[in-house]
Amino acid sequence: MIDYAFYHSKLAQHPPILDAGCGDGAFLTLCHAQGTKAEGIDIDAAKIAACRKQGYTVQKADIISHLRNSKKRYGAIFAAHLIEHLEPKDVPLFLKLCHQALKPEGRLALVTPNSKNLGIICDSFWRDPEHKRPYPRSLLKEMFQSAGFKVVDTGIDPRSAPRGIFWVAKLVRRALVGNYFEGPDAYVLAEKL
Repeated sequence: MIDYAFYHSKLAQHPPILDAGCGDGAFLTLCHAQGTKAEGIDIDAAKIAACRKQGYTVQKADIISHLRNSKKRYGAIFAAHLIEHLEPKDVPLFLKLCHQALKPEGRLALVTPNSKNLGIICDSFWRDPEHKRPYPRSLLKEMFQSAGFKVVDTGIDPRSAPRGIFWVAKLVRRALVGNYFEGPDAYVLAEKL
């Protein structure tokens, strides 16, 4: 489960927000409830129809095509569980097009399955046949910088970070097999230079 409020707090001061790969509209619902101007795109016609039923501004579109026609249109872009569905050769282009689509000092928040979680990387990631490859945060940071972004923050989605007694379990696991039991979702937050 993604902590949408966390990302909204990082992006809300940069409207309008594009929810890239908006799915069922969970992030759009939060934006709407908070009075933040946002719109979504997705390639799934059924999900687009469901979002439209809720009154959200959404388009059925391929992310690359949409961004090519969106120069300096957005204050922020939110992309949760999208990058791992792109062909690896298209990821640098996706990031460059995000950069072009953002207004000056615009922000990009990207959430993806965490490659430092053994359960994710050894099992659940690969159960989705549309997943192309995982992206470690260190690689994403380099890719963001190459696309002209300043990385503001990286980490584990707050909702998936271990709490309470789970910190003890994490320390034991780290001692046994290394640092590969982080939360299931990782994020990178960056700003257009």
